[in-house]
Amino acid sequence: MYGGNLDLKKRGALSVGVPGEVAGLFTAWKQHGKLPWKRLVSPAKKLADRGFKITKYLYMQMNTTRDHILADKGLSKLFVSNGELKKPGTLCRNPKLALTLRQIAKYGPKAFYNGTVGVNLVSDILKSGGIITLKDLQSYRVNVKEPLSNDILGYRLLGMPPPSSGGAAMVLILNILSQYGVPSGVSGSLGVHRLVEALKHAFAIRMNLGDPDFVDVTKVVSDMLSPQFAQDLKRKINDKKTFDPKYYGGRWNQIKDHGTSHLSIIDHERNCVSMTSTINAFFGALMLSPSTGIVLNNEMDDFSIPLKSFNDSDKPPPAPANFIRPGKRPLSSMTPTIVLKDGKVKAAMNATSDDILADKGLSELFVSNGKLRKPGTIIRNPKLACTLKQIGKYGSKAFYNGTVGDYLVRDIQKSGGIITLKDLQSYKVKVKEPLSTDILGFRLLGMPPPSSGGPAMVLVLNILSQYGVPSGVSGPLGVHRLVEALKHAFAIRMNLGDPDFVDVTKVVSDMLSPEFAKDLKKKISDERTFKPKHYGAKWNELQDHGTSHLSIIDKDRNVVSMTNTVNYFFGALTLSPSTGIVLNNEMDDFSIPMKFVGDRNVPLPAPANFIRPGKRPLSSMAPTIVLKDGKVKASVGASGGIFIIAGTTEVFLNHFFLNMDPLSSVLAPRIYHQLIPNRVLYENWTTVYDDHFEIPKETRDVLEKKGHVLAPIAGGMISQFIVQESDGKLVAVSDPRKGGFPSGY
Repeated sequence: MYGGNLDLKKRGALSVGVPGEVAGLFTAWKQHGKLPWKRLVSPAKKLADRGFKITKYLYMQMNTTRDHILADKGLSKLFVSNGELKKPGTLCRNPKLALTLRQIAKYGPKAFYNGTVGVNLVSDILKSGGIITLKDLQSYRVNVKEPLSNDILGYRLLGMPPPSSGGAAMVLILNILSQYGVPSGVSGSLGVHRLVEALKHAFAIRMNLGDPDFVDVTKVVSDMLSPQFAQDLKRKINDKKTFDPKYYGGRWNQIKDHGTSHLSIIDHERNCVSMTSTINAFFGALMLSPSTGIVLNNEMDDFSIPLKSFNDSDKPPPAPANFIRPGKRPLSSMTPTIVLKDGKVKAAMNATSDDILADKGLSELFVSNGKLRKPGTIIRNPKLACTLKQIGKYGSKAFYNGTVGDYLVRDIQKSGGIITLKDLQSYKVKVKEPLSTDILGFRLLGMPPPSSGGPAMVLVLNILSQYGVPSGVSGPLGVHRLVEALKHAFAIRMNLGDPDFVDVTKVVSDMLSPEFAKDLKKKISDERTFKPKHYGAKWNELQDHGTSHLSIIDKDRNVVSMTNTVNYFFGALTLSPSTGIVLNNEMDDFSIPMKFVGDRNVPLPAPANFIRPGKRPLSSMAPTIVLKDGKVKASVGASGGIFIIAGTTEVFLNHFFLNMDPLSSVLAPRIYHQLIPNRVLYENWTTVYDDHFEIPKETRDVLEKKGHVLAPIAGGMISQFIVQESDGKLVAVSDPRKGGFPSGY
């Protein structure tokens, strides 16, 4: 293939392997994703379109390959100006890549492997002397494999299996070192020597690995994961000296693989991603496809080549397990790793602040000298002050039919949005009667659809009230019953939608009916939980997010319970520069028809919540006012998106069913369930204010015995709770989980 010319293997069109990242990411999204595919691709598309600044590190790498960048039409168009490399701080735009990503966002991997992107990519490769065909792209298949799993010193490591050598090699090294005693045996200069020796053993063995679809590596992997095998290797390590490569049993020449990119992410639910991707060398094959804007990989250089191809007798022979074969993946050193402790995620790095840094308005507010402002820093928003001055003077007209609206619409449209001034002018407030229902002598006034929070909360309470209060809802069994009631409520709530567009009369009537709740209680087993289908789940759950809540009672006992939202933290991740307003991303609260989502592993999206002009999306808001004998008893509500329903219900249960005082009702650790995914999220975290919240182990053990899958969560719902005591005094609690405290005068 290379005729003895190693340069053809390292750079140029013949070094390009079939790209797999688009297909791999799409497969991961189909199996685990929650957000629309198009939305996930959007930030990369924006970066390509709006441009990225050349960093000092990137410039350093550009300098090392300067001649190659200047020689390639695509790379020079991106990185060269007036015959010289662009300097650090210069903005680079890649409009061709933006168009490519737009196609991938719209059509998924089909655009890449079987569409216009693939056709253009193959054309560019063939023009440059490559041999990849459209059939090669179409034949690409993602291989989903179980991670390597190994226990070391009380931790469970989940790592990448072959064709990567990284996961197995890392485990082998750690198994060797753990036998010296920790930390003393791996400390100081002697510890470094032992590490080096363990590395040499691991590298000698790793070259026996290869793509398991082409080579049997079962025995090699088994040895590399075996503590006994590591013990045998430890005996060969001399604390006084090192040895020549032959001592370590290295039969094959090493592969010099190169650059990679890595992401480690843990979200608030402790879902974890450890992902390494690569185009192999810096700037890959030293080619950028002019038609697609894609920097081409040189993955073929990660294969070994038979000795006769390069005739270097001074080195060990190349590894046969890693020879090139059609459809084969090359050996790599990637070592993405997830660390568990007692079944919980223990290690990965934090997410970045790129979204704030990327938006002009947000960065102007929250960034100083290229970095996020620190806690305690004063932030001023003079544009928002001007906006509020206009609203204070002219009322809502300034916003919906005045200068504020003009500026807001202009900023949205500049960023690619479609909202018009007519949309603002057409907005009408809908004043509706609250839901009103009686439970255990209390009257609850709650929010009607399009919020699902009020009906769902009533349904859960109606189910639980039939077990007897407080005994039937106390202890671990009471928590199990709460979880089961929540699962029923979440199955039904996705039949709701904006009542101006969907007839939800029957659904709401059922959710408020004690008789309907009694029928659902009969389906609850005190011995076990069930899969989502048992609860009648027809539709996929909506993942709504952040909110803000106010609970207010004045001296005359007028009451407000109000929840508002921009949906996500920082909404659409865009701040209108002209008005200072953080724009919402409320459209994400709608469901999207399957043909746009493409995920067949979960129930279908709910038609009642599909987008229509003028329609309001389904939400989880549950602002609630509680009356007793016609007088105000409490105001309760919460922020926290999807967690609001469970959390607000629990605060109500704690006080009115379990007789906890208001403060204890809010401080009690919480559990959450939203049916899909089918798992119990339980609080186990310490806040930035050093308050610790954790569901007791006894409760967790009981839930697990009943078949519940448990996962810890840091965060959740944040409650605001005011209670009028029997003597007329008001007791107010603002959830300390986010440093809240009540205000009174």
